[in-house]
Amino acid sequence: YTHKPFDMEENNLRFMLEEQYSELPDIYDPQASLLGSWQNSEQTFGALVSLNWQNTSTRRDGLETFPDNSLHSIEDDEGNITDDVYVIWGGGSAIFQQQRERDTSNITVQWHPTENWQAVFNYVGSSMDMKISNQNYLFMPGGFKLREDPSVIVSNPRFGATGDGRKILLGGTLNNATSAGAALDAIFRSAYVDSNVYDLDIEYNNDNVMVHAQLGNTYADGGTNQDQLYRFIGNTRERFSLSGNTIEVEYLDLDPQNANSLPYFSSDSRDWIRNMEDNETYAQTDIQWALDQSFFSAVKTGIKWRDQIIENNRYAGSIDKSHPLWAIFSQTGLASVSTGLTPELHEQTASSKSLTRFAWVNEASANKIFASAFDQGLMRYRYDTDAFYRINETIGAAYIKGEFQQDSWHGNLGVRAVNTQQISTAYEEQQSHSQARHYNDYLPSVNVVYDYRDDLIFRGSLSRAMARPTFQNLSSNIVIDGTSGNASGGNPDLQPFRSRQGDFGVEWYFDSASLFSATAFYKTISTFVYNKAMEENLDGKMLNVSRPYNAEGAKISGLELQWQQNIGKGVGFSSNYTFTQARVASQDKRQVLKLPGNSRDQINASLYYEDLQYSLRLSYNYRSKSFGEVLSGTQDETSAYQQWDFTAAWSPAAFASLYFEAINLTNEVIYYRTANDIPQGLYENGRRFATGLRLRF
Repeated sequence: YTHKPFDMEENNLRFMLEEQYSELPDIYDPQASLLGSWQNSEQTFGALVSLNWQNTSTRRDGLETFPDNSLHSIEDDEGNITDDVYVIWGGGSAIFQQQRERDTSNITVQWHPTENWQAVFNYVGSSMDMKISNQNYLFMPGGFKLREDPSVIVSNPRFGATGDGRKILLGGTLNNATSAGAALDAIFRSAYVDSNVYDLDIEYNNDNVMVHAQLGNTYADGGTNQDQLYRFIGNTRERFSLSGNTIEVEYLDLDPQNANSLPYFSSDSRDWIRNMEDNETYAQTDIQWALDQSFFSAVKTGIKWRDQIIENNRYAGSIDKSHPLWAIFSQTGLASVSTGLTPELHEQTASSKSLTRFAWVNEASANKIFASAFDQGLMRYRYDTDAFYRINETIGAAYIKGEFQQDSWHGNLGVRAVNTQQISTAYEEQQSHSQARHYNDYLPSVNVVYDYRDDLIFRGSLSRAMARPTFQNLSSNIVIDGTSGNASGGNPDLQPFRSRQGDFGVEWYFDSASLFSATAFYKTISTFVYNKAMEENLDGKMLNVSRPYNAEGAKISGLELQWQQNIGKGVGFSSNYTFTQARVASQDKRQVLKLPGNSRDQINASLYYEDLQYSLRLSYNYRSKSFGEVLSGTQDETSAYQQWDFTAAWSPAAFASLYFEAINLTNEVIYYRTANDIPQGLYENGRRFATGLRLRF
C-alpha cells in the first residue's frame, strides 16, 4: 500500500530511526526513514515525499551436500562391486555473509479538483548494493575421487535406499592420499539492483458511474559487477557419513585449520559479470454503473494490457591454462591469501565429526595477489551465450462483473478473458533462436454471501483460475553451478497452471473484536511444475541439468480455521490453522511425486496486549514439511519449521513511540533433506533484534 497525501493528517512529518543487531555476524546496523506530506488550504492538491535508508548485515552457517543424478560403481576393499549407485558430488561446511545497503525514495502527488475527479501520480525509486562472501570447505566423493581413472577404493561403504529403487552412498572412506580430496571455494560477489516505478491513476465518480484509468511503467536493472570464485585444493583421503540431520567428514591426511593444507590454485576458478533488465509497461481502464430496480446493483467492466520484456546477459571469465602465468599461479595456495580462521560455525547443527572451523580467504589479500595476473590475461572473458535469455510477454484481458444484493443475499459473478503471448529467445549451438506461443483463457467466477444474522455469515465461491510459469522457469538458458559444475535451465514449453476451485465458509462474530471462522476448499489443478535433473550433452560434455517440467496435475482439498478472541483489558489472541491434503498422480512407474511447495499443516498464532501507551505481541509460526525437485532418485524435502517472534512498543506521548523487535527467538534451524532422509542442507540464520524510535509531528 502506498500512502497518499489526503489519507494523512494535514502537513504531517514522520521520522524513524532504528538500530538492528544480527546475532550470527555480531553486527549493529542503522536504519532511518523520513516521510512528509502537505496539502493546500483548499484540499485540492497534496504532495508526499518519503526517504528510506537501510543497512543490513546477515550471516548464515550451513552444512551442505550437493546431490546429482550421477551413477557410480563402488568397489570396496574386498573387491566387491556395487553398480548404479548415486553418490553426492560433494559436501561442505559453509559460511555465507552479506552486507546490503538500500535507498528508497517515494514521491506521490494527489490532485482533487472537484468532488468527482481525482488523479494520483506515484514514483518509487530504489537502489540496493550488496557485498557477498560465501566460503565452503568441501569434500568431493562424486565430484573428484570417484571420477579418477581407475576409480578409488571405498573402504567400509554404507548404502541407503532411494525412491527409484537404486542405492545411494551414505558413507565410507575414499582412498588415495595423493589425489584431490579437499577444496575451499571462496566466492566474492558485488551485486546491485536499481528500479524505478511510474504510475498514474485517474478516477471519476458521480452518483451512478465510476470511471477508472491507470497506466505506468516499471524498470529494473540488476546484476553483478564481479562474482569471483577462488578454488584451492589439497590431496587427502576423506571419510564421510550422512544420516538424518548429520553431515560429518574427516580429512585423513590434512588439517583444515592449516592454510598450507591446500597448496594448489584450481583452474576451476572463475568470474561472472551479469546484467538483467526488466521493463514492464501497463494500462487499464474500468467502468462501473450503479443500477436501480434490477437484480444487479452494479455492473463493472474493464480491459487491461501489459507488455513485459526481461533479458539476461553474462560474461564468463575462466582461467587460461595456456597463459605463461599459469605455471606460477597454479602453485599459489591458500596460505598466500589466508589471514586466519573462520569464526566457530554450526552451533545448533554440528555433530562430533562436523567441520566447524577452517582456514579461509581474505578478500583483500586475494585481490592483491591475483588481480594483476587476471588483468594480464590469466582470466579470459567471453560472452556466455548459454546464460542469455530474453522473454517478451504480452497480456491482454477483459472482464465483466455484476454485483447483486437481494435481502440477506449479496455477492458478485463475472467472467474474465485473458490472452497471453510469449516469445522466448536463447542460444542453441551458438545461434539465436526464438520460440513463440500464445493461449487464451476464460475464467468465470461467482461469490455469494448470506447474512444469516448480524453476527453469523455464510460464504461460498466457485471459479476457474490460471497462473503462468515464472520467467526463470520459462527461460531457455543454462546456468552452471560454480561449485559442483552441475547445471540448471528453464523450459519454454511449460504450460500454465489452470485450476477449478470452490470453497464454503462460515464466520461467527461472537463478541467485540472476536471471530471464529471455518472454510472448506477444494481445487483441481491441470498441471504443476516440478524440477528434475537429467544428463544432457552441452558442448560435447555430459552434465546433470536440472529443469522444470509439467506434471500431470493434482487435487487439493483442505480446511482453514481462524479464531480471534478479545479476552478483555487489552489482552487477546489471534490464530489460524490450514490443513491441506494434496493428491498427485504418479509421474512414472517407479515413485510417487509429492506436490512441490505444499505443506499439510500451517499455524499462525499471536498473543497480545494493547492499551493507549503499551503494545506487546508474541507470535508463533509453524509449517509442516514440504517437497521440491527430484535428485538422486528421490524428491527433496524441507523439514517442518517453527519460529517465535516478539514485538513491544511504548508511546510516552502522542507524537513519539519506542519499539523493540526480536526475530527467531529460539534460533531455529532450517533442514533440507530427501524424502529418504538424506541430508542436503542444515542452515542457521541466527536471531535478530531491533530497537527504534518513531516521531510524528
